[in-house]
Amino acid sequence: METKSEPRSSLRASSLDERAAYYRELLAEHAASGVGLKKFAEGKGVPYTTLQYWKQRGRRSRAKAPFAEVQVSPPPAVTMFELGLGQDRSLRIPHGFDAAELRRLMAALQAC
Repeated sequence: METKSEPRSSLRASSLDERAAYYRELLAEHAASGVGLKKFAEGKGVPYTTLQYWKQRGRRSRAKAPFAEVQVSPPPAVTMFELGLGQDRSLRIPHGFDAAELRRLMAALQAC
């Protein structure tokens, strides 16, 4: 078997993404080899437990559900206000009403 392609010291200094990529490649190579994980790890000079860890980590990341984009719609705009006047009467006032007109209407209704 060939020896490990990268020295351990450089793996420690690399970023997590680089290490993950390295171990993904190594595990893909293991899958194609037909050799047991322990024997493969020995042949590559990599601790068996390290390969187990990265193999398990890969399974967990694949098991997670992917995110889905969600479109949030704004709530519908208020197009009408409804003012209850009692005795089963109500007044519907459109959005953007003229306040002076509403005051005159309310005064007229109070007079009744």
